[in-house]
Amino acid sequence: MNIHAANAHELHRSEARCWFESLRDRLCAEVELLEREAPATLFGQQQSARFVHKPWVRTAGEGGGVGGFLVEGRLFEKAGIHVSSGRGRLTPELTSTMPGDGKQLEYVSASISLIIHPRSPRVPTVHMNTRFLATSRGWFGGGADLTPMLTCQRDQAAPDAIEFHARMRQACEAHGSKHYPKFKAWADEYFFLPHRGQARGVGGLFYDHLDSGDFERDFALTREVGLALLDVYPKIVRRRMVEPWDDEDRRQQLAFRSLYAEFNLLYDRGTTFGLKTGGNVETILSSMPPLGSWRQEVLESSKIWQQRRSNMKQQIVMDHAGDTRHCFEPNDAEALMRAERRFRELTSMGYTAAVREASGEARVVRNFDATAEQTVFYPRLVGG
Repeated sequence: MNIHAANAHELHRSEARCWFESLRDRLCAEVELLEREAPATLFGQQQSARFVHKPWVRTAGEGGGVGGFLVEGRLFEKAGIHVSSGRGRLTPELTSTMPGDGKQLEYVSASISLIIHPRSPRVPTVHMNTRFLATSRGWFGGGADLTPMLTCQRDQAAPDAIEFHARMRQACEAHGSKHYPKFKAWADEYFFLPHRGQARGVGGLFYDHLDSGDFERDFALTREVGLALLDVYPKIVRRRMVEPWDDEDRRQQLAFRSLYAEFNLLYDRGTTFGLKTGGNVETILSSMPPLGSWRQEVLESSKIWQQRRSNMKQQIVMDHAGDTRHCFEPNDAEALMRAERRFRELTSMGYTAAVREASGEARVVRNFDATAEQTVFYPRLVGG
């Protein structure tokens, strides 16, 4: 690589670092605002948590970063928003997996990473990472994905997933029509645990080695992914954080967090790269959930639910409260969201919700079930 290319990569790294740091500040401010907004009736009166920022220096090469840590918050049990920028030397093994001439081991990089583990099982976990890296060539990579912690939300046709994917599609299509289908499919493949036969969550975007030959174009797309996350996730949190939860919800949350931990330790590229190149261990492993449990029965029931959901043709909701009937296709996002809102409205008014089994019997449910062919609302407990 000649000196002109090296200087260009250094300039590009500097531009990316400035953007990542400004995005970090906006994300931290929004998370702290959500902490303060969390309803006291569900999250208590204690003081809302704030980020603690810890600078660090690389153990190999040059540079370092700042880790942002929020722990034991009212709304967020754990959150990390980190930025880094550095220069180092790759192993020949790592170099062979990256764009470039395969000979240059020196690299420069800049990145931002975010992971948020909410306290409420009703609020999904979210992850985002975007980065710039250059050897003899420079490129962008990263993405964002959503991980609901309740079985009934762990489907790409669930309302939160639909909203998340729609915003990610919008971010991509602002820079070309081909990006979203490719990056979504890549995320579906990447965020999958082969040993479990399950996805980590409901996906989102994943991309790597983005080098169209136009730095500004690729940089603009990467910025848009960050802004999309900043826009859509707080909307989902504000909608979900007012919903009460119980011990069963918490049991599911802890079980699905185990999938998150397994993915990060076994398959996550960022974890592997960071640990092999002298990154900061505390920030790298901050993506791990604060608590988890390995409950096989929860994971297996989720697989069964997802298979049932994929085979479902139509959802029918019978509303005894108003003697109305709602029918819609399961992938009709607006209708699904209306049905869920109606479910919450009626249950908050004291109605009991039940789904009809094949035998004709009614089974009481606490949460909206998008697989139920028939949901009935009763003015009192079934059999009461």
